[in-house]
Amino acid sequence: MRRLTLAAGFIALSAQAAPEPTQVVPLADGETPAARSPSGIADTTPPPVIPAQPDAAPVAAVQLGPISVKGVRKPITVGVLPGLDLSRDQIPSAIQSATAKDIRESGALNLTDFLNTQLQSVNVNDFQGNPFQVDVSFRGFTAGPQIGTPQGLSVFFGGTRVNEPFGDVVNWDLIPLFAIERLDLFPGSNPVFGLNTLGGAIALKTKSGFTAPGLSTKASGGSFGRRQAEAAIGGSVGDLAGYAGLFYFAEDGWRDNSASEVRQAFARGDWNFSGGTVALSALLADNDLIGNGLIPVEQLAADRDSVFTSPDQTRNRLNQFNLSGQFEVSRVFNVTAQGYRRDSRRRGVNGDVYGEFDDIGPSSPLGNRFVRNPEDEICRYADVDDDGRPDTLSDGTTQAAPLNDPFRAGLCENVQYGGTPRNGAYVTENGEFGVGPGVATGTPNALLTRTNIGQVTYGGAVQLNWNFEQHKFLFGASVDSSRADYSARQQLGLIDAGRRVFVDPANVDPLFRAAQIAIPINDFNGTSRTLSAYFSETFSPRDNLHLTLAGRYNFTQVRNQVDARIGVDLHELVNRLPTAILCPEADLASCPDSLPPIRINDLSNETLAPTREKFIFRSLNPSFGFNWLPVKSLNLFGNISLGSRAPSVIELGCAFDATPVVTVPGFTDPATGQDVPPQTAPRSLVGPTCSLPTSLSGDPFLPQIRSRSAELGARGTVLGGLQWNLSVYRTDLQDDIYFVGVSASRSYFDTIDKTRRQGLESGLKGRWRFLEYKLGYAYTAATFESEFYVLSPHNASADFNRNNSFGGSGPQAGLNNGLGTFRTVRVEPGAILPASPLHNVNLNLDFKLTKALSFGVTTVFHSKSFVRGNENNAHQASGSDQVTDGFGPVQGIGSFNGGRPFATQGAVPEYAVVNVDAAWRFRTHFTAFVQVLNVLDQDYASAGRLGVNPFATGPNGAIGPGGYNYNSIEHRNTTFLGPGAPRGVFAGLAYDFDFASE
Repeated sequence: MRRLTLAAGFIALSAQAAPEPTQVVPLADGETPAARSPSGIADTTPPPVIPAQPDAAPVAAVQLGPISVKGVRKPITVGVLPGLDLSRDQIPSAIQSATAKDIRESGALNLTDFLNTQLQSVNVNDFQGNPFQVDVSFRGFTAGPQIGTPQGLSVFFGGTRVNEPFGDVVNWDLIPLFAIERLDLFPGSNPVFGLNTLGGAIALKTKSGFTAPGLSTKASGGSFGRRQAEAAIGGSVGDLAGYAGLFYFAEDGWRDNSASEVRQAFARGDWNFSGGTVALSALLADNDLIGNGLIPVEQLAADRDSVFTSPDQTRNRLNQFNLSGQFEVSRVFNVTAQGYRRDSRRRGVNGDVYGEFDDIGPSSPLGNRFVRNPEDEICRYADVDDDGRPDTLSDGTTQAAPLNDPFRAGLCENVQYGGTPRNGAYVTENGEFGVGPGVATGTPNALLTRTNIGQVTYGGAVQLNWNFEQHKFLFGASVDSSRADYSARQQLGLIDAGRRVFVDPANVDPLFRAAQIAIPINDFNGTSRTLSAYFSETFSPRDNLHLTLAGRYNFTQVRNQVDARIGVDLHELVNRLPTAILCPEADLASCPDSLPPIRINDLSNETLAPTREKFIFRSLNPSFGFNWLPVKSLNLFGNISLGSRAPSVIELGCAFDATPVVTVPGFTDPATGQDVPPQTAPRSLVGPTCSLPTSLSGDPFLPQIRSRSAELGARGTVLGGLQWNLSVYRTDLQDDIYFVGVSASRSYFDTIDKTRRQGLESGLKGRWRFLEYKLGYAYTAATFESEFYVLSPHNASADFNRNNSFGGSGPQAGLNNGLGTFRTVRVEPGAILPASPLHNVNLNLDFKLTKALSFGVTTVFHSKSFVRGNENNAHQASGSDQVTDGFGPVQGIGSFNGGRPFATQGAVPEYAVVNVDAAWRFRTHFTAFVQVLNVLDQDYASAGRLGVNPFATGPNGAIGPGGYNYNSIEHRNTTFLGPGAPRGVFAGLAYDFDFASE
């Protein structure tokens, strides 16, 4: 219709002797200029001219005035369901939007790539080392796939919330970019979205055969062995429409052992009828991802392609179905509804260095083992009950005398073993500590973890919508249910020359039981159900003034059953060496001639301890906002809101429990007759372990996170089409949840009293001649606002006074909620959250050189950010981890020879990445394109943490395969970084055929 109108206007104007100039009209808010295209250029061919009819009567030329062409202002869906007709001018927040055309022509690999390069206040942190597994931060709130990372953003695909019930995480690889019709990023705690939306919501509307008619294909390849292809087709016949598409991605990866494969499929069918429309969609995915994570800065400098350890594999499977409908009851009233089911499974295999190697000391199985007393007569004991131990006397505790020495006259001896500590840090020579080489043969130094997570979410919603001239009102109700199961198994292993972790029981000392079998760490299953009622009213007393009031009530019930392993570290699960000959009868004649074999540990003392829990959360979250347009080209807006997030099942299952547990019973002192009280410790320090992503424990209630948000901003157009926006915001969280350490091997979720996210967001967008440009700048300050302690033994500012441990005599032993401060850092109010750069810049320049040729440049800049482990922002490259007693150095493991020095910084440096692309459209439907990512080949990193590197040389330690040092005092405190990809060149061909236009 638009083409016919333009053509008619063209005919009429051509009849004028002196045509008047065409008026240039500014873009409407939300309307985007034509974007560059690495995969296809916007159609710029002139509209067809309608030929004159030979039999038609002559018609006098019609005199027309200036032509004004404006984009159609489409309503924006606020919330999960459509039905309310709101324009951008009526939304009181700094919403950012993109169409399918914007997404396709950006050349983005996936959704996270698009968010990072195109939207304001967004940055990504690649902790995993895979482009499909990054954490996305928006205004300091995160959504990502890492279990244990506190989540603050909700993501909806086609009306279905894709945050998984186990950890509220978002698996970005399960979202097909090709199927997105429109993207809207809503900031703040918008109560209409509900379900744990603290910092914002990403709403993704899917394509249909009505909105995306035609055939579209694209194939490309290039650096890193990357191959990718996608194909989609859509169309309609009368009131029926269908759309279907496939996406395939595979690459060898630019780092060692980092091949990945992504397979996605999406289909949707629509039926329009006189009373409304019904749609059914299906999303399927089957992905195999390798993300080899962070590496030490020393290793990064020597070989950026290397990995610290491998494998680190995640396999994601998804089946998602959504049935939705919109029913027009009258001109102003409609009803929308949906039902959905989402079934996903995530399997992981992770190989890491064994973090408890420091503790493999003299009390652990020794290396180079030998018998100290081979000449002695071996004692023989009765073991009538065949429990592998000598029988006891009638009192049940006193061991019976040896059969070959009934009067205990010293006629026999139990076998005594000697050997060498496997960790050379425990060896002392000539009064000098930590000078041993350690033992490489038979010593486990790696850990292989297998996890399995099954998740099902299902639910539905009904929404009533009224669209009056001055009132836009909705009322809705929803139910969202989920169930999840989780299991984790760990096994001690070895590291090969390529630093790949593998299990090999035959080559590990047989005393290490956890090297022979996989040890169950956790088994978990849980359910949750949330009932919600919500409303939103937009009142427009005047054409240029809009007032919005919204609210939501949530009732959430969570039930968990957690079976957690109780006991010691894995290297302490040992089989028993025989020290005597055991006899089946209390008769010396029944005794065998030799020692029995190694007694296998049946792990009866390591049984899983089941815990059942039930939690209920209630919340009422209101919001208020306004939009005022003093002139048509200026929109002033503001909002305030309250929000909440119920803890996820993993946060509840892994919450710190300070309940006192008796560790030493009380007694009456016989010397004084006074009662000595029992000694106690927090349950989480003596009970089930918790070390994500592999361990959980049934623990206490965590309160909901409460948020208070405010935003004030403006947007508009100037200079005949230059769009601009500017806003400031603040969100304060109460009882924020953070993953904190309480000992070297135990970490839990606990609440932090207050955190804050505040900042400024700004942008410009426009066109000048053949140049289209977009500039975004954001200042984001995400800070802790309460004092707390977090375990960080690789932070130079940590407390290394061992007397400040739990139960110690140091001056700070009673701090940190009575847990002590040994090897912790104190985080002060105002400290910046890790992985949160203060400054973020996006610049997009698109040159339309001709109708067929385009060229684009994209630049992303992020300022420095602090690494995990440096929550107090105080780590420096100075000092060491020398342990003291408050008066001076003490001798012992990790505390001799001056300690291990700190030589690296605790931040990720700022970086800028420049990408370029070009596209050439030929033969109407074909486009050839090329992309060069990181064209300047910058060495950069986007994520990091403090840690220790055992692949370090020293004067004493034995060096095993891969460079592993078996003397832990020579391990190196360092900073681990997540390296960004080097320069990559990709080229491809796209074909687009629009059924509607053809």
